[in-house]
Amino acid sequence: MLISATSRVFAFQVIPSDTIKKTSTSGSFLKEKVIYSATDSMLIDRVNQKAYLYNNAVVIYEGLNLKAGYIEIDFGKSMVYASTMKDSAGREVQKPVFEQGEDKFTAGKITYN
Repeated sequence: MLISATSRVFAFQVIPSDTIKKTSTSGSFLKEKVIYSATDSMLIDRVNQKAYLYNNAVVIYEGLNLKAGYIEIDFGKSMVYASTMKDSAGREVQKPVFEQGEDKFTAGKITYN
């Protein structure tokens, strides 16, 4: 009687569960309280420390009130950029309105720091 045997060799590689370098999230990149909202959407980019607000965007910060169709907040540079947005007919709508204390003005674009 002839018996044949087959041998198999298995190699295993241990793969770490997560190979992405973790960054510390213990501290917030915000230094002061900023309140912001938008009707359409808000995109938060933590890597570049920016927020993008679309449609009826509002930012409230230390007595400053800013409303516009589009607002971009750069937390790293302490800058806020606001502009109009276009409606379905291509018209510029929702002009930025800046209020601080007794001062109030409207413009096509506003940059503030």
